[in-house]
Amino acid sequence: MRRRATRLHRVAMRRNAAVIRTLLDAGADAAARDDDGITPWYYAQDNKALKGSDVRWRLNEGRFEWGHGPDLGKQRFPR
Repeated sequence: MRRRATRLHRVAMRRNAAVIRTLLDAGADAAARDDDGITPWYYAQDNKALKGSDVRWRLNEGRFEWGHGPDLGKQRFPR
């Protein structure tokens, strides 16, 4: 598990759509980045249950919200 990963990161790793939706509805930050600069969307992107769902779109939008993250000057993107 990565350091400084949010609950949303951890749930996205487990690919639980219902819990992801609950966290987003409660105000979880879809643009939050872990120490490697990765958003929760990266972990949930291959989840077939999310394809075409509002949860996938909400996580996807978080990837493009700049100004979030620990240090965007040193930010690394997934390969």
